[in-house]
Amino acid sequence: MKANNKSIKKGIKISIYVILYSLLACIVALILSVCVQKYIQKKAVPTLFGYSTLIVETGSMNGTIDEGDFIVIHKEKTYRLGEIVTYIHKGEKVPTTHRIVNYDSEGNFITKGDANNAVDSISVKPSEIIGKVVKQSRALGLFVQWFKYENGYIYGIAMLAIVVIGGVLLKKPNKEESGEEKNESGNT
Repeated sequence: MKANNKSIKKGIKISIYVILYSLLACIVALILSVCVQKYIQKKAVPTLFGYSTLIVETGSMNGTIDEGDFIVIHKEKTYRLGEIVTYIHKGEKVPTTHRIVNYDSEGNFITKGDANNAVDSISVKPSEIIGKVVKQSRALGLFVQWFKYENGYIYGIAMLAIVVIGGVLLKKPNKEESGEEKNESGNT
């Protein structure tokens, strides 16, 4: 019975390690993909599986999406009046997130920030749209800003180090597994 419990515990432990290392490998692959898009391909807004994330830098959408909010954008096939979209005009490097309020005579979108008094001076071509806003989070935005601007990366590195050290310590063999149990009982 004791040997059966040990093998079950060992199987569970191996399964947990496989899941954790698989998850870690996926996270590393996603981070590498974003880094390649951002730094090698020079994309202003990296995309993963049609989704992008940004931190709102201005107050043009205050009341709906506030400055500092974390937003998730999804690429759609079509966009409708009233949707909030993120776009980049050709030749620009900074994306804008505004609401579609109308169409012009050429079928382009007329956009406006909810907190702005006037519509945007340049209409948006459908090809310039990165996607529509599907989620937003104030708390996550604050965390990302803290991590980015307030030396939060130091704490992030410390947390990662703690996780790695914890993983190494969990791998430390038990007395039973290393044979030390035999030495303590007098059997050699």
